[in-house]
Amino acid sequence: MRPLLLRGAIVKRIIYAGNQRMIRPNSPCDSKYQIIRTVAFPAGRYPFSRLWSPFGCLSAWKPTFKRYDMVHAFNSIPYINRPFVVSFERILPLMSVSSDRPLAKFFYERLRDRLARNNCYRIIALSDWAKQRFLEQHRDWNESDRISPKIVTVHPSFPIRVESPKRYDRTQPLQCMFIGRHFARKGGIVALRVAKKALELNLPLHLHVVSQLKLGRGVPTDFPDRDRYKNDLQLLDLENVTFYGIVGNSKVFELLTQSHFQIMATLNDTYGFSIIEGFTTATPAITTNISALPEFVKDGETGYLIEVDRTPQNTWKNPFYGRESKDEYWNFIDGVYDRLAENVLERLKTFWEDDNCSETYERLSTGALERAKTHHDEQKTSRFYDRMYDEAMSS
Repeated sequence: MRPLLLRGAIVKRIIYAGNQRMIRPNSPCDSKYQIIRTVAFPAGRYPFSRLWSPFGCLSAWKPTFKRYDMVHAFNSIPYINRPFVVSFERILPLMSVSSDRPLAKFFYERLRDRLARNNCYRIIALSDWAKQRFLEQHRDWNESDRISPKIVTVHPSFPIRVESPKRYDRTQPLQCMFIGRHFARKGGIVALRVAKKALELNLPLHLHVVSQLKLGRGVPTDFPDRDRYKNDLQLLDLENVTFYGIVGNSKVFELLTQSHFQIMATLNDTYGFSIIEGFTTATPAITTNISALPEFVKDGETGYLIEVDRTPQNTWKNPFYGRESKDEYWNFIDGVYDRLAENVLERLKTFWEDDNCSETYERLSTGALERAKTHHDEQKTSRFYDRMYDEAMSS
């Protein structure tokens, strides 16, 4: 983008740095400022975090040789003297300042101190859950009183894609959708088992699956041996399942628009952006009651919540955490998948058998769309961010 002139002055520039995945739904869609997208430094196969994991908390970018006026960092903290704001989805810094590694602890504390400086204007949590976790993480910090007024919650935002809610009648099959690159963690195994059980009960349900089918070793919550999932993956061939693999955004939204529910029985998530994208198409969601999800999936209002055992931090309580390679973990996680599938199916069956299911569905769809309009409309959020940038550069 070329610099624009405003009454003889060059439009101010803002650098975006850090986690690239977070930028699109957590920044203005059409800012009056010139945005400079950066490349991590060093780029390529050996970023700083590969050299030393604590560097992953630092906003470092390849020099642009362009003048800039402030920085908006995502899941990282810049070490600069110019104004900056930080957006984060879970904790900040990403590592714990209580680390038992002296050098890492020193680094985290110095980086955290940047948040207390006057040039740090705002600390933006993507959810109230993330905000509370941040406050708990730093409750013993002597700068916590200075930090608290800077923290605000701004939910991710997307374009609103429909103007009115959907309708449903029982003559139609229930069209359900699963979206998730990490297939087992996000609840794809659960969704397939729901489809299988629905087929056995003659419940008219069709499942649409968009996924890379990444699962097993290296994915949180998954059993490391992918072969254990072989029987579940064969369910992709069921007559009431359509598997699309990886598709473009336009196809995803076409499928969401045609779906009645999005199923995401996740065991590990910080937000669940796809659920909000579903809301923008008036599609209610069925998900678990962990992390930030209960903030926007209100049971009976914007979808249905499926309960799992939770930790005090509102994450899934996994008694095998840290030793998932043991065979007994498969028996445990296999049972969790099956219980979740039974619970999801029970909610759908109860919904479908209700004589008032049409009215119930319209209420859920209306609630999902209203939630998108009031909390996740990118036009409203864009205006907020530009006002915040104004204040940060004038303070």
